[in-house]
Parts: sequence; structure tokens; C-alpha cells
Amino acid sequence: MESKKRVIGRQNDGIKHLSSMDGWIIMPPDIDRIKYVNKCLQTGTILFKSRDNQVETYVIVNKGDIHNLRFPSDETDAGSVVTVVKDPIYGICKVVAIHQENEGGQEIFEENQFRISKGRGDKLAEIDLKGNTGEIQVFSNTGSNTRLSSNLKFLNALKRAQLNLEVQGNMNIVIDDTISFDVQKKIEFLINDSDSDSDKTASFSYEYGRGFEVVDEFENEIKTTDKGIRIKTKNGEELFLDESGFTFRTSKEDLKKILNDLMQELLSAIITTPSGPGSFGPTTIGKITQIQQRLNNLFGNGS
Repeated sequence: MESKKRVIGRQNDGIKHLSSMDGWIIMPPDIDRIKYVNKCLQTGTILFKSRDNQVETYVIVNKGDIHNLRFPSDETDAGSVVTVVKDPIYGICKVVAIHQENEGGQEIFEENQFRISKGRGDKLAEIDLKGNTGEIQVFSNTGSNTRLSSNLKFLNALKRAQLNLEVQGNMNIVIDDTISFDVQKKIEFLINDSDSDSDKTASFSYEYGRGFEVVDEFENEIKTTDKGIRIKTKNGEELFLDESGFTFRTSKEDLKKILNDLMQELLSAIITTPSGPGSFGPTTIGKITQIQQRLNNLFGNGS
């Protein structure tokens, strides 16, 4: 009885082999670059041109690798250098290697280092993870304008993020020019001694529309409002300054009241003269009255 054989596949005859070629990512002419690159990222494919000018229109790229590619700026430019293999039977092309490019004098890749680098023209964003030194290096250049800038953004899906930075030890920031903060609502600093058993905290806060407030660990306060500036010590001494004048008082005394009492005593003072008891003359009384009014103007209408 003859056995029936079922064909389950075809053995390679040894004549046709996978071929590899080096080349560049290219861009088709007369297209919207942004839409085309987004399509490449979504489909995981690129347009490829080899060193001998062979063009492959549908080259597969691993989804984990495609974000490491640099796409050309236009049809006259060349993107990342890659190695592509082609299956001679099915005609499928796939990227198997992405060649590292040296970006305009940046540090050459070193052992035990992982780099994420993206650039276009004179713009570059780069993150280096250096295992040999335990460093994370971030480099950003937004262009070759007269004033270069580096931008870092931390965003979540709602375009708002909370960034928490914890340093166990000292944190040193060295700036050789100007530091600027552009805060939309409120900025706050809290300072305490983690090595102490005390729970006292010093704070500095500023909220737009409400002013700033500083409170030290001794409970002294400085506060600004739409009315003016107030300084208060932990013992109750207080200085308040606004457009109508200023007030200085303690828990027991008020400077304005003291000076007014002094002016009043001068106005009603009895002076002993050779002719007997008397008082200041009209001219002196007038000047004392003027001084009293000036003091009232200085201290305002408050008590």
C-alpha cells in the first residue's frame, strides 16, 4: 500500500539568499512632510534608497526602533543611515540596523551609555544615560538664533503635570546669568530641618492677586496685600505701611498715640516764667499744631 505524502512546505534550493544593502531614508516629492512622517510612524514603514540608487517603497521597521530614526527635511535631504535586508522570495524588506550619527560635534557614544537623540536642521534634543558615571545628561537646542534656549516640558495627558523632585542631601544650582520664573498662579517654598526633632517650618509663598507672605521658624511674618505691607514679630510688634501712612505698635504701645500724646502735652503745657505761669506763644502753638498734623498725615487715620 502506497503512503500518501503531504507537502507542508518548500525547502530553499540554496540558490536564493537574503540580500542586505546600506542606504538612507528618503522623502517622496511633493507631499506634506508632517502627514507623511506620521503615516510612517503609524504603519512602521519607510521609503529607502540604497547606495547604488535602488529604491524600496515599503520597508518595515520594528515599532520599537522607528522612533530612533531621523526623517529627511524634504525630498532633497537624506535621513538616517540604515541597513536593510530583502527576502528574495517574497520581496519583503526590513530594517535590521540603524547606524549612529554624530550630531554636530556632540559627545561620541561610549561604552555603557544609552542615548536618545532627535534632531532636525539646527534643532536638537538629546538625553544621555551614562552607566559608567551614574549621570543623566539632557541637551536641548531650539535653534541657531542670536539667543539659544533649551526647553524641558513635563506634561501628562491633560497637559498638566506634577513634578516631584526629592534630593537626599545637598542640591546645588549654579547660574551664571539670570534666573526667571513664569508661574501662572502660586509659588511656595517650605523649609525645615530634617535632622531636628522640631516640627517648625519656614515658608515663602506668592500668589498672584494676593501678594506674598514670609514666615520664619521663629513665627515672624512679612506679608503684602492690596492694602500695603505688614511686618509682625512673634511677640506682637507690628509695622504696617500703606498709601495712607504707617502704623507701628506693640502689644502695649502705639507709636502714633505716643507722639500725639506728646504734642497734646506741649500744646497744654504750663511754663514757669519770671512773671509767673504761662504757655507757649501763638507762633509756637501754631508750629506745634502743624507738626501734629504732619504726624497724623504720616501715620494715617488709623489708631
